[in-house]
Amino acid sequence: MEKLGALRPHLGFATLAELRNRVAHHDPDDPGRQAAIRNAVFARMGDLLEAHDGILA
Repeated sequence: MEKLGALRPHLGFATLAELRNRVAHHDPDDPGRQAAIRNAVFARMGDLLEAHDGILA
């Protein structure tokens, strides 16, 4: 997506993709781990929304 110009390099797409993978696959039965993952996603919400808007544009 960066090569196509849909994502800006400063967003760190690899770390955003890792967050997505963590939400989808890591320790679904551990509430503490789930909370930590969701807090990490929340901390990157601005970057996630910027990436989303870039892809839509």
